Amino acid sequence: FPEMAAHLKARAPVLESGLDVQLLITFLVAALGEEIAFRGVLQERLGWYLRPYFAIPLASLLFALMHLSEGDALIVGLDLTSVFVDSLVFGIIYHQTKNVWVSGLAHLAANLVAYFYIVNWF
Repeated sequence: FPEMAAHLKARAPVLESGLDVQLLITFLVAALGEEIAFRGVLQERLGWYLRPYFAIPLASLLFALMHLSEGDALIVGLDLTSVFVDSLVFGIIYHQTKNVWVSGLAHLAANLVAYFYIVNWF
């Protein structure tokens, strides 16, 4: 969907600047920071009270809602769904490894793949 790419570019205007060392560091810091907050703190604390099959989706739902933005309802819904699914994967990785560095690297890899896809194909 070209509309989806336009929505993502609007949500993350840094995508227009081109990949450089500063952007790569920004991606790394953002991915690691989000993983510390949502997996290392939130998911871990939810895990004190809930089984992983509840804690991971709940943390992922909150993570997706953090990415809520304006736009066409269908496009925003697709965006949030993709963020939610990615978050489930990061949550499972964290649950299996108990290491935010591992889930953070997976998050960084996902951000880089998305960046190259959006910039090179749209």
